Amino acid sequence: MFKFGVALRQHKLLSPRYTHFLLNQFRGSPEEAGESSNQPFRVAGGAPGVSTCVNLLMPGGYDIIVLSNYDFPVAMTVIKEISGMVGLR
Repeated sequence: MFKFGVALRQHKLLSPRYTHFLLNQFRGSPEEAGESSNQPFRVAGGAPGVSTCVNLLMPGGYDIIVLSNYDFPVAMTVIKEISGMVGLR
């Protein structure tokens, strides 16, 4: 997941235009919105026995990734705690 975040930022997966589109939750183009909104990119999900939460492009340059072998929403709870520890509430 960390490598995914790096590759995304370096436009190895998508063009700059589509990267912007993805990181801005599928809204607008760079031309319409100016530069990137600098909003974190957050994805969470799970199923019985697994829970994942990924926060990329957090303030301070943090990427926070939690993969869990517990039911959803354990990873979200852990990521909120980690965010608080580094001052990103």
